[in-house]
Amino acid sequence: MITVLRTALFREIKVCLIGRNGRVCSQSFYQENILIIKTFCPFVLLSIIIICSYVLLSKIQLSGRSTGYLRGMYGICLNNISRCSNPLHIDVLRILREMLPSFVKFMINKWNPTKYFSIHLELSKQFYIFAIVKHNYKLMENYLISEAIGDIAGSAYEGKMHRIKDYDKVKMFSSRAHFTDDTVLTFACAEAFIDNLDMTMNLWKCANEHRHAGYGSRFKQWMVSHNPQPYRSLGNGSAMRCSSAGWLAQTEEDCIRMATETAAPTHNHPEGIKGAVATSLTIFHLKNGKDKDFVREHLLNKYYPDWADQKYADFHDSYTFNSTCAGTVGPAMICFLESKDYVDCIKLAISLGGDADTLAAIAGPMAYAYYKKMPDALVYQAMKKLPDWMVEVSERFDEVVKSK
Repeated sequence: MITVLRTALFREIKVCLIGRNGRVCSQSFYQENILIIKTFCPFVLLSIIIICSYVLLSKIQLSGRSTGYLRGMYGICLNNISRCSNPLHIDVLRILREMLPSFVKFMINKWNPTKYFSIHLELSKQFYIFAIVKHNYKLMENYLISEAIGDIAGSAYEGKMHRIKDYDKVKMFSSRAHFTDDTVLTFACAEAFIDNLDMTMNLWKCANEHRHAGYGSRFKQWMVSHNPQPYRSLGNGSAMRCSSAGWLAQTEEDCIRMATETAAPTHNHPEGIKGAVATSLTIFHLKNGKDKDFVREHLLNKYYPDWADQKYADFHDSYTFNSTCAGTVGPAMICFLESKDYVDCIKLAISLGGDADTLAAIAGPMAYAYYKKMPDALVYQAMKKLPDWMVEVSERFDEVVKSK
């Protein structure tokens, strides 16, 4: 009997083969977001190849980009061949060892796997055979747009008259939706990184080019200064603009340094720095394949322990507007942790009834880093609302991320 369970893309596909005696012949498990199927029997392995090729390459329908099908997503591992004493099995193993790489490449070319995944083949000295499919964030695009969509969608629910608690009444892009200071400053930080500009001056310049984007009172005072200096803010403005650090960083140390750099021009209070670091590290680890349990245990618990044991339903009704990092980043992370997809994450953030655009701007890139996709229609609509310089920065930012 063969059981195939599929939820939330490749991360949760499980393939189990159970023999007539009820013994599990093979099992799948995860390590760093890689699916590996282990088995001792070459005929079971061959069955796995055929079944995975048919079921996973052609029959699982998802709402994705272009093809709409999940393809190229299976992993095969033949282990402990030294235990095999059957001459026929040994011959089959030898043939499989020679044919499997060509077979996998043939299936990959034939079925045109989704660009969100990369293939790695390996043959070890012990005859272990691996065909591993891993998430590849460098083959994604529109990294910065993942923040802009959240900001634009949330902007319609800003202010006491428009805040909303009803998830089902949230519209992604209502007639009032527009980009705000969250997006202006996110793109300013990204531009400073890719063009090696002074972070403080580029934030100041871009903010003054969009003077009515909805900045806070203290930031407005900073904008009109001819010698802008940090003012020890602990507000959530540092967390809303830092996503480029998470996308660009190659190591955790780089991520912390770059996140601090985005916050320091204004939000140099320890809480302001912490908000940017926690947000950027979440994006960084998710893009590299960490799961939601890792985020809750190692990031949320470390940076915002007061939120670590809470569920969305625990605070939804009582949550109110909060402009601090401490009152925004933790809830935004929980919105991501309890979401089912990118849009669900954005709607959960907005329907908290708080600082809607900022909550969604923080949670959006986390969701994109994890789910690896956003609806094409939302990307298109967001870009239509952005000025040309932001679209140009977004395109160049994609190129830089992919080149690293």
